[in-house]
Formats: sequence, structure tokens, C-alpha cells
Amino acid sequence: GARDGGQGALSLSLREKDALISQLQADASNLNAELEAQAEDNAHLTSAVEEANAAAAEFKDIAATAQALVEGAERAHRDQMSALVVDARAQALDLAAEFQKKVDQLNAKLATANAEIIVMRSAAAASAATAAADSAAAFELCTQLRAQVLAGEEVRRELHNLLHALKGNIRVVCRLRPAGLAGAGLFNQESGNSAEIYRTFDGGRALELSGLSGTGLREVQLKSNSKDGKESRLATPHKLNGGGPPPGSRWTFSFDKVFEPASSQAEVFAEVAPLCQSALDGYKVVIFAYGQTGSGKTHTMLGDVSDVESRVLSGRGSSRKARRTDNGVAPEGSKASSEVDAGAGVIPRALGLLFQKAEEAKTAGWAFEFEASLLEVYNEELRDLLPDSTGPAPPTSGLALQHGLKGDVTVTGLTSHAVHSQSDATTLLAKATAARTTAKTSCNEHSSRSHSICVLRVSGFHQESGERVRGCLSLVDLAGSERIKESGVSGARLKEAQSINKSLSALGDVIAALAAKEKHIPFRNSKLTSLLQPSLGGASKALMVVNVAADPSNWNESLCSLRFAQKVSGVSRDRNK
Repeated sequence: GARDGGQGALSLSLREKDALISQLQADASNLNAELEAQAEDNAHLTSAVEEANAAAAEFKDIAATAQALVEGAERAHRDQMSALVVDARAQALDLAAEFQKKVDQLNAKLATANAEIIVMRSAAAASAATAAADSAAAFELCTQLRAQVLAGEEVRRELHNLLHALKGNIRVVCRLRPAGLAGAGLFNQESGNSAEIYRTFDGGRALELSGLSGTGLREVQLKSNSKDGKESRLATPHKLNGGGPPPGSRWTFSFDKVFEPASSQAEVFAEVAPLCQSALDGYKVVIFAYGQTGSGKTHTMLGDVSDVESRVLSGRGSSRKARRTDNGVAPEGSKASSEVDAGAGVIPRALGLLFQKAEEAKTAGWAFEFEASLLEVYNEELRDLLPDSTGPAPPTSGLALQHGLKGDVTVTGLTSHAVHSQSDATTLLAKATAARTTAKTSCNEHSSRSHSICVLRVSGFHQESGERVRGCLSLVDLAGSERIKESGVSGARLKEAQSINKSLSALGDVIAALAAKEKHIPFRNSKLTSLLQPSLGGASKALMVVNVAADPSNWNESLCSLRFAQKVSGVSRDRNK
């Protein structure tokens, strides 16, 4: 490039020189012509011509000098360009050598990398083959383990069902009314003899009701070992320290469990908890509390009613927290997916346990959905306690029972609510409790005037096996039987008491017919027994908590409750023979 530039400049100088020479020659010619023209006319111009010729000669010398300078410049430029070309060629050769060296190094590295890639590909192929084999083995193992889990789940359900069948499909536990419960009137006048007329034995599976002697000591002359708890000979009632069994009288009853007044809510629920699993396994399960008014049924099933009702206004799902385990309460510091009150009863604990078990079942591939309905039987009328889930509302009537061909019973018109968590269930329960019919009587300050039923329908699906289960958990808080004379009711309260006693009497007739294995069971004699029909027969599971007021003044009503519970317990034993 530099050489081309130099040559261009040299060419330009030569053209300028040629042009200058041409111009000078033209000027000389013109001068010669003029001199020759004027030589004839004017002799004195000769000297001027001679001077012009001298000038022309001088110009020729200058041109020669310029020509020499141009030629010298050209030679110097050619020499310089030659030196530059040589130097450029040397630098290019050096750069080419350096570039080739780097290319050779890169080629060597590329060859090494290619060799490593070949080795790695071979290793990867071997690893892929091993991984494929391991994956196939792992998949086969997972398939076997899943099959074993499913088979184990089936065995667990069969064993769980067998265990409850051996215990009796209708199980009965007894609970002596905890001391100090607020709300009872006449039946809360607990005397110092309450602990004397009852005694638990046989490892907490038997209860003895006996009279006191005049000195406060228990007589042992009368003893009953019969299944229905009847005494060996009749004794006339009498009053002692405000009322109590006749001196020397004794009745013994055997149940699945007897809870003393000091037993906690968690201890009671521990006996109930296994039935919740049966609902998830696809069985119909009913848990109900029975006993005279003021014996602690609502406390057993719900807990503190005033605390439950307060949640309707506060919007809370729970209050005083105690972490829950399988028996209802877990120690402080442990983790749980949901929580219940320390004083919560069977119903909120059962709901919480169901949601906990459903969450745990997700790891085994199960997905569960829940729907809840809450209703009451009031004066032989079915009433929806949750007509609107957005807030407290008065119960709605107009519901009807529909009996199926297979003994199923549905309630047409009953509202059903999807439940996604224990908090949802507790909120619905609180609203239903606030809407339930209660009234003050001489026997109980907060007497339940209806039978309350919480129905939780369970639907489960296993994605891998395609298995579906449908269970139902019914939690029933029965209204208490009461002696109308002592309750001091009249008007509407009297009608309620008569309806309660009539429905409980119908329940007694059903239990008696089941115990006697009669062909016709009078389930349809009342709305209560019609609702309980699916849970008292077939492969269903039932548990009754008979609640007993521990005060001696209530001994007669307590004796009736215990005798009824003994009949219910007899049904389970007869069905397992």
C-alpha cells in the first residue's frame, strides 16, 4: 500500500514536470517567433532575443536539475519501499510462524479433547447402560413395593375390621360425669357420697353401683352377675344423704371401658379414635352419647359449648390449643397438621383426626374429599342446622327421610357442605351448635331439647389402583332422658321432654329387638332410629358412650342408663357368636 502511494506521488511529479517543460517550450517558441518577427522590424530586439535564449538555456538547466532531483527521489523511494516490503515480509513470516505454532498447539489440545470425549462417551454409554439397568430394577422394586403397600393396606383394613368385629360392632364405653361441670341444675348437686356408690374394677372394664350403709360403708349382700345387670332380688328405694341406692344393693356392669370422673377428654377419645379409621376405610360409623339430662353428654361429644358457640362471632376455628396425636392430644413441642382445644370433645377431635389421617394417606397415593351436614331431631321433626354456611341461621324444617332398598336412609333437602380442613369443619360445627335448640330446666341449665347429628361423608380414591371407598361418620349427641316431674317443665318444654323420651324409648325397642335377633327391627318407629338404621346393622361400626351422673340422687336414672347400655353391649356380643 505504501509502495503504491509512493509511485502515485512520483507519477504526479513527472506529469507536473512534463507539463512545465511543455509550457516552457511553448513559451520559448512564442518568444522565438516574436523575435524573428520583430528582428526584421526592430533590430534592437536582437539583444532581447539573446537574453531570452539565455533564459531558455537557464530554464533547460533548471529542468535538467529538476529531472535529476526527481530521478533521485524515485530511486530513494524505491529503495525505501523495497526495505519496507522486506521488513513487512519478515514480520509476516514471523506472524505466520507464531500463528502456525498456536494452530499446532490447538490441534494438539483438540486431539487430546477428542480422545477424552471418546473415553467419556464410552464411560457414559457404560454408565447409561448401568443406569438403565438400575432404573429398571428400581422401577420393578417400586412396583413391587407399591403392590406390597396396597396389599398391606388391604390386610390392615381387614385386620382393623376384624379387630372391631372381635370387640363388637356395637361397642359401649361408660363415662362418669366429670366433677365441677357448669350448667346442670338439680343433677349438679354432687354430694360427698358420689365416689362411694360407684366403683370401677376389672382393669377399668367394669362398673359397680351399690348402696351405702348407714355408716357410709358399702354392703355386699346383694350382687348381680347377670348380663343385663338386674339385681338378684328387688329392694325398695330410700333416701340417704339426699338420696341413693338402698343399703346393701349392688349392680355390676361390664363395658369395653369405664372412665372415672377424673378422666380427660383425650383419654375418652383414645377409645373412640380407631373408629375414625374405619370411616376412611369405607365403613358407616356412628358414635353417640346416651344418658340422662345433665350427665355430661354434650361435654363428652363437644366440650365446652359456650366456647364452641363463641367461635361463630369471633370466626375462630379453635381457641385454647393443645397439639393433637392419634389419641387426640400430643405433648407440647410436637408438630401436628391441625390442633384442637384441650377440652374439646369427641366430635371436634374426630374431625381433626380424620383430616390428619387423610393427609398422611396422601403418601400412599390416596386422595380424600369430605362433605358435612348437621341436623337435629326436634319434636320428631328433622331440622337443618346449617341452611347457610356464611353465618348463623335458624334451623330449617321440611326435611324428609327416604328409605332405600338396601337399608340406606337419606335425608332429602338436607344441605351438604364441602369441607377442606379441620378449621372448616370446626367453623360449621360452631354455627350448628349455636343454632341447636336448648332450654333451661330444673334438671339442666343448658338442656339440649333435640338430638343433634353431625354427618361427615368420606370419599377416597387411589390413583394407581383405581380403588374407591365411600364411608360415613355420624356423630350423635342425644338429648337426655328426664323425669318430667323433676324437670319442672310445662307447655313447649313438656312437649319436648315427651318427644325426647318417646324417641329414646323407640331406640330402646330397637336395641331390644336386635339383642333378641328378631326378624323385624322397629327402626321406623321414630325419626331418630330411622336415621341410625344404616349404622346399627350390616358391616357398620357403632360406639355408644353412656354418660352417668355420679351424684347419688340420680342413681335411679343412672341405673336405667346403665341397664340400657348393657343391652346395647349385649347386641355386639350376640352378633359375634
